[in-house]
Amino acid sequence: AYAYVGESVQNPSKYYNNNVVGTINLLDCIVKENLERIENKIPIVFSSTCATYGTPKPEDIPINENCFQNPINPYGRSKLMIEKIIKDYGKAYGLSSVIFRYFNAAGADPKGDLGEDHTPETHLIPLILEALINKNKEIKIFGTDYQTFDGTCIRDFIHVSDLGDAHVLGLEKIISNGGSKTYNLGTGKGHSVLEIINIAKQISGEELSIKREK
Repeated sequence: AYAYVGESVQNPSKYYNNNVVGTINLLDCIVKENLERIENKIPIVFSSTCATYGTPKPEDIPINENCFQNPINPYGRSKLMIEKIIKDYGKAYGLSSVIFRYFNAAGADPKGDLGEDHTPETHLIPLILEALINKNKEIKIFGTDYQTFDGTCIRDFIHVSDLGDAHVLGLEKIISNGGSKTYNLGTGKGHSVLEIINIAKQISGEELSIKREK
């Protein structure tokens, strides 16, 4: 799936055609394949997103899987549409599925074999590391007037290794029990953008040039 929120606002057609239409095409192929099997039907693991929740009310935090979903951008809406489509296909065609709503994936393979490589890079932690490597480069903070303890956005960061473990567990569950399950994937603990920057500074022993944007 395409996964840049800003780009989805500028070019929603790209997101609805790729994310939604592409998923429908894939599901139709899975349905056809399942109909030709006697047993061992194909299970589906779908990577959704916390962006399907939109902007929850303070009383809804921490967010659970029953929180009202009201995405505020085409990216989030495309993922919510796919969730609904998968559930409809499950009821109609007997597909088993687990839907994971990721919060903020972070980190890399502990062995160093795999890591993030985005172009353009929009994720906070890689941008901080990039700024630390290139000391002339500043790190920008977008939004400094949130109603948080330091004014910056608070996010729930989950390591990719934990995401990988969750996928294995989710797959095992639907293979054993079938049906459709939905889970949030996060730590349940938030950290502000400024906190993450300060932690990186402490670990590296380096200073960062911070530019605050509204």
